[in-house]
Amino acid sequence: MASNDRRSSPSGPKTISKIVITADHGTVSTVTVATKTAAVTGVRTTDVVLAANCVQKTGLGVAGYAVSAADVVIISLVNPTAASITSGTVTYTLVIGRFDV
Repeated sequence: MASNDRRSSPSGPKTISKIVITADHGTVSTVTVATKTAAVTGVRTTDVVLAANCVQKTGLGVAGYAVSAADVVIISLVNPTAASITSGTVTYTLVIGRFDV
C-alpha cells in the first residue's frame, strides 16, 4: 500500500484575513504573462493567497497570486491580446490564510 504524505489540519487555517489593496501595474506586453508585485502589509512568506477578486481592464486577466516575501504579493497578469495593455489602478480583494504546520 502506498503511503499518503498529505496532511490536513482538522481545524483549518489558523487565521483568515480579507485585505483590499490597489495597485497600478503599468503596461503588460502583448501575448505574455507578466509578474507584478503589490505591497500587502502583514503578509508572511508562509501565508497562502486562498482567493482573490479584482476588476481588470478588458483583455487583461489574472493567472495567479502568491506571497513572495514579507509584505509582498506577486500577481501574475496575462495579456493574450495582440496589443500591449496599460492596467491603470486596479483594486484587489485578497483572502489570505495563515496555517499552523
